[in-house]
Amino acid sequence: MFSVSPFAYSNNFYETTGNKKQNKVEFAYIIPNLVLYMTIGFMTGLKNKSNEYDLIMLIDRLTRKTEALTAEITDILHEDLKILDIEELI
Repeated sequence: MFSVSPFAYSNNFYETTGNKKQNKVEFAYIIPNLVLYMTIGFMTGLKNKSNEYDLIMLIDRLTRKTEALTAEITDILHEDLKILDIEELI
């Protein structure tokens, strides 16, 4: 199966996803999750004995905010799908 590199996926969004709903939904979830894991990795690299507690608290806060953002994205996408369904009925 053909795999699209993250570079091509992010820099050529329209050409990569086309007009497919599922691809756009997938892309909407990729960004917050990639940022979360990238940040956790970066903070883990910075961690030492003097800042370990602070970084754990920051990671926990970031995780909760990412979960909230993902929930908001889900709500937006569900509303978008409802609008598309209504438009198709009309």
